[in-house]
Amino acid sequence: MFRRSIRVVIADDHCLFRSGLRNLLSQIRHIEVVGEAMNGQELVRRSVELSPDIILTDINMPLMDGIMATREIARRRPGTGVIVLSAYNKEEPILRMLEAGALGYVLKSADNEEISEAINTVSEHKP
Repeated sequence: MFRRSIRVVIADDHCLFRSGLRNLLSQIRHIEVVGEAMNGQELVRRSVELSPDIILTDINMPLMDGIMATREIARRRPGTGVIVLSAYNKEEPILRMLEAGALGYVLKSADNEEISEAINTVSEHKP
């Protein structure tokens, strides 16, 4: 059965993390990383330019945080599924991201199977 590629944008202010995540996702056949962003403003711009299916974003980024960026993306591109990838395991930032429009949350310590599962789940169930 043919499966359409899931187009992904990665947003994190740490270049090494973005590079590692891109490398990890490149090993998953049906996932295509189409862009990266190092801050929330760039993420909003990339989401409009690249029309990804899924965005993987950190919460804490310069210029515009992940919460504000997610809110703006939900307004401009409501069909894009946002998944939070963060080191935070605290309820308050998670709830703020979900209220802003994120559809999933994965800890940065997750393995590639967990990240792939989150991408697949959000891709299949996004509005």
